[in-house]
Amino acid sequence: MVPSLENLSRKVWFMVRHPAILFQNKKFIFIISHMRSRSSLLSHILGSHPEIAGYIEMHQDYRDWNDLKQLRRKLVYLNHGKQRHSTFALDKILHNHHFINKSLLSEERVNVIFLLRSPTETLKSLARMSLFDQKKFRSKKVKEETILAYYSGRLNLMTEYSNHTGHNGFYLDSTKIIDDTDEALHTLATFLALDRPLSPRYTIFEYTGIPGLGDPSKKIMSGKIIKEKHGHDEISIPDFIKIPAIAAYKKCRQHLMEHCITL
Repeated sequence: MVPSLENLSRKVWFMVRHPAILFQNKKFIFIISHMRSRSSLLSHILGSHPEIAGYIEMHQDYRDWNDLKQLRRKLVYLNHGKQRHSTFALDKILHNHHFINKSLLSEERVNVIFLLRSPTETLKSLARMSLFDQKKFRSKKVKEETILAYYSGRLNLMTEYSNHTGHNGFYLDSTKIIDDTDEALHTLATFLALDRPLSPRYTIFEYTGIPGLGDPSKKIMSGKIIKEKHGHDEISIPDFIKIPAIAAYKKCRQHLMEHCITL
């Protein structure tokens, strides 16, 4: 679609008012994870830090540096010019259809945080999502197989990505954000070389809780880490789904721990 002259003029004027997004040397943070991994919680904690701009899924590909510059432009525009002098631009990427050029993952200015949640918790949480609503599938078995295909496929690509990050990669168990908050946030702040600590309290942004951009649940609207974990005991995962999911998780986690900085 060709942008209207008025819309184009507005964006050009925005760039003129905020030249830093074109000329400032930025660093980048990718949270590479899967759905229901607490990635929204982590991105809000990071995005609330004055050095970091970004807290939602930007739904874009990263073929080269032009796409990284595009991320910067989007974030400044999205935040109405706020945090335009931040050091980092952040995006979280949860789906295989968003392309990442693996050569970018080893670039000095790109920092990659891999986040994993245990398979049983993840599968149960995915089973409750409207994205996997039973009405969209022919049977419960087809739904369960679709969830497994997403989870396993995502972890396989995360494993592949970690082969290219070198010292730019950091691995975090999602449960550490809840159970070992101080250590997790301290280690992350050290990895990113931030000038002040990360806080377990975070900002409620304009697009917090919007479906398709992050976690739509009420919990993300609390503005702080909630220690209670919900096991979704009412949902059972059959062995033909659980067993291969656990195998994919163990393989991916072991690989990430061997190839990335971790706690």
